[in-house]
This record gives sequence, C-alpha cells and structure tokens, in this order.
Amino acid sequence: AFGVNLWKSLLASDAAQLEAEAAVVRERQTAAAAAAAKSGMIQRMNDELRTPMTALSGAAEHLRRAAQSPGARAHIATIVQASEVLRLVLNDLSDLDQLENGQVRIEAKPADPRDVLRGVVSAFKAAAQDKSLELFVDVDPATPALLEMDAARVRQVLFNLVANAIRYTTHGGVRVR
Repeated sequence: AFGVNLWKSLLASDAAQLEAEAAVVRERQTAAAAAAAKSGMIQRMNDELRTPMTALSGAAEHLRRAAQSPGARAHIATIVQASEVLRLVLNDLSDLDQLENGQVRIEAKPADPRDVLRGVVSAFKAAAQDKSLELFVDVDPATPALLEMDAARVRQVLFNLVANAIRYTTHGGVRVR
C-alpha cells in the first residue's frame, strides 16, 4: 500500500509540475501578446499624431517668417517651440517602446555640444519667461568644439532635465551647466 501511495503521489506531483510549466508558458505568451499590442498602439499613435503635428509646425514656421511685428513673431515662435516639445515627446514614446523591445541604437557622430545645448535652452526660453524664471547657460571654455556623441539622445536627456527643472522651479531660475 505504501508503494502504491508513493507512486500516486509521484504521478500527482509530475502532473502538477507539468500544469505549472504549461501555466508559465501561457503567461509568457499572454505577456508577449500584450507587449506586441502595446507596441503596435504606440507606433500607430505616434504615426497618427506626427503627421498633423508636422503640418502645424511647418505652417507656424511659415507664419513666423511672414509675420510683420516682433510680437507676432514671438507668439509664433512659441508655437514652433511647442511643436518641437511635442515632437520630442513622441520621440520619447517611440524610444521607450524600442528600449522595452531591446531595439535602441546609439549613433555616435561628431557634434558640437554647444549647439545641442543652445537648441535645448532656446526651446524652453518661453516656458521659463512664462513662470518668471531666468534661464542660465554656463559652458566650460575647455569644452571641445566637437565630441563623439549621439546628439539626438543627449538632446533628449537634456530636454527632459531642463523641462523638469522649469516645471518644478517656482522662483529664481534654472542654470544649465
């Protein structure tokens, strides 16, 4: 009787292990399907938003060049900068999706770090002024004119840092060094 009970226990244990392994496989398949669905949704959303945003940005840039008064040019420049912010947000979404799927590539090329920094800071001048903040930029004179870097990724990181600094600063200013 002991041997029969032991045999039945082993069979039950094997069946439970097979069921547990099958459950793990089902969970992995479900997770993979959910990740693929999320990735597809992010890509579709990115594509659907990018087209009208590009049209708005182009129209605003055209208006900026045609504007007669400095005030109108300044307002239109704010629209152009806001469209740049939206483009960067879409890039962040796309990059997050690629990061989760292990598809992010770093493309290092010679670039001027000052140009990268100037572009980021200029995108936030209006936001800083709206909050009555000063926006300072300090670049070490020893900084090389060209560095091997993925300028788009560096710009993305700086963009997020400056955006958060301005968002969470209530008075005074933000210094980018």
